[in-house]
Amino acid sequence: MTGTMPLTTKSRLIVLTNPPGAKVFLGGFFLGMTPLNTLLYAGNNAMLEITEDGYYPENLSVLLAPGKTVNVQFRMKKITGINP
Repeated sequence: MTGTMPLTTKSRLIVLTNPPGAKVFLGGFFLGMTPLNTLLYAGNNAMLEITEDGYYPENLSVLLAPGKTVNVQFRMKKITGINP
């Protein structure tokens, strides 16, 4: 074989939440709403923030490896009020 295979510089990020419609941010930049399926430039660890009105925000670190798919799926925790 004469040559090398090109390395992809992108990673696929899939974020699913229950309920759907949560906002997904990467390093403070808005990526979209769930369900989210997007390509991003691969790098090291990336900090995701997922928010939805009436629910606690979720913050998590993901590894965006070249040519790999990162699947994030979880149920958001509803904020409940405390009655005095």
